[in-house]
Amino acid sequence: MIGPGGAQDDAGLLPEREALLLLNAGSASLKCAIFEPDAGMPAQRPVWRGSVSAIGHPDCCWRDSEGNEAAVASAGDPDPLLAAFSYLLARALAWLGDQPVRAIGHRLLQAGQATGEPMLLDEAACAALARDGAGAPASQQAALRLAGLVAARWPGVPQVASFDTWFHRTLPLSERMLPLPQRFWQAGLRRNGCHGLSYDYLASVLPRHFGQRARGRVVAAHLGHSASVCGLRRLRSSAVSDGLSGMDGLMTGTGAGLLPPTAVRRLAEMVPDAARLDALLDEQSGLLGVSGASADPALLLRHEAAGGPAGMAANAALALYVRQVVREIGAVAALLGGLDMLVFTGGVGEHQPVLRQRICAALAWLGVQCDSQRNERGAGCISSTDSRVIVAVEPAREEWTMARDCMLLTAPAAMALDGRA
Repeated sequence: MIGPGGAQDDAGLLPEREALLLLNAGSASLKCAIFEPDAGMPAQRPVWRGSVSAIGHPDCCWRDSEGNEAAVASAGDPDPLLAAFSYLLARALAWLGDQPVRAIGHRLLQAGQATGEPMLLDEAACAALARDGAGAPASQQAALRLAGLVAARWPGVPQVASFDTWFHRTLPLSERMLPLPQRFWQAGLRRNGCHGLSYDYLASVLPRHFGQRARGRVVAAHLGHSASVCGLRRLRSSAVSDGLSGMDGLMTGTGAGLLPPTAVRRLAEMVPDAARLDALLDEQSGLLGVSGASADPALLLRHEAAGGPAGMAANAALALYVRQVVREIGAVAALLGGLDMLVFTGGVGEHQPVLRQRICAALAWLGVQCDSQRNERGAGCISSTDSRVIVAVEPAREEWTMARDCMLLTAPAAMALDGRA
């Protein structure tokens, strides 16, 4: 790895490797990662990562992979996203020093009328995506705005958009369609799939770890701040748990996920204001809403162990969460015709062994057997030796997929971050 400002050996100064700067904008968060090439592809892990969370709120703060953190005063700022972007980018620039940057990548959720294939983001592309994505999540609007800010300050640096939906282009027509009149399909109402960058990374790394078994019937569960389940055959997306967006899939820490249409109609009557209804479904439901205490599974597990009314509510929330994940894994496995491998990824999937154990126990009928010791220590393979199904735990590295797209779509000539070749 070449650190800030490059590296030097006894023979003199080594040539600096180009850096790839990746931006992942959320509705109230912004993440940044720096990758370097390794044998023509991005290195497996970023050399630096930073993030700003709770943008626009009093507890807004930034953290990086070197253990630094600080409060960010964005609550009273007239443009909190710009304040967060400026703060985070200043930290990234301080880490980079004079190291040249090849490209800047952005994660976008929806492609609008575009194919969804990774694309260079110029002014015309941003305008088309903004026009086509009027109903897109706030995070997509934030990402497009960041692309404009980057272009204004560093017009010489190529920008690349990576879409979460591109990996799911292999879904069969029967999986993408909704049972509605054809005119709604023509209007773009269809199942798109989500977390495609995460599943794309899994498709690249699983064969290296598990050989041919990874090319069979694989169900991957991305369980984190948002959640979904994807079924893969021959490393291609074949079935998904979500509908038009991640809000239509599994319940999450604060999201209700997919609800029956009658429940949605009743809620619309009870909460007629659209903004308040969106906030209820996306920010006040899920584990937080059911437990009445927290969106954090680790805290709910502690409440559950302590017992009492709070423990009972926590148990109910966690049981509902596990049941939903099991239901979707079973449904996707049925569409695949069986199960050869189960993969957990995402923040919850990677770091909550108790929930992994409960999910696996409920899937014993599918041949899933979890080794409790391997699971507790977070091994890469947590299935027991007599399990018919391999159970794996893989980190979510969506940024690696973005870095790969940047390398594939940009010219080899390095560009300095200030726009100079």
